[in-house]
Amino acid sequence: MLDKIDYQMGGTEKQILMILEHIDREKYDIHLCLFRHSEWMEENPGNHKIFYFDFSSFKRARSYIEFFKFVKYLRQHRFDVLVSFFKDSNKIAVPAAKLSGIKNIVFSRRNSNHWVTRREEFVLKLLRPFVKSYWVNATDIKNRLVKQERVSPDKIEVIYNGIILV
Repeated sequence: MLDKIDYQMGGTEKQILMILEHIDREKYDIHLCLFRHSEWMEENPGNHKIFYFDFSSFKRARSYIEFFKFVKYLRQHRFDVLVSFFKDSNKIAVPAAKLSGIKNIVFSRRNSNHWVTRREEFVLKLLRPFVKSYWVNATDIKNRLVKQERVSPDKIEVIYNGIILV
């Protein structure tokens, strides 16, 4: 689950697209869900199952209709795991996954969250009980989650950047 992929140059976006290109599709049924339309993805779909849900703003009523469409989509597909990346996706995907019955909710954090306001911090605190695992790409981020956001260190997995294709 991501907000949007506008191009392949961003670190997270590039790594996700590389994983999607090389993952064993006989073993895994991967769905790439985006909350905002992407012309770049339309022009460069690769071999991905891409699903769009038009959640462009928390201030639009239409976004909440899309939220419940997303919950329905998750229920229909009975996913084992939901992995969410980026600020808005994390805030949308975690409650949607919980409502749909997904037990393995992974919250990816790939920066130190300098954008976190008190309000954002409150929302993240509300989501914390539903998240089974946090994936971070640096020990500094793990330390920040433990110290400032009071996430249990046992729930945090550090996965350093880089992809090794075997």
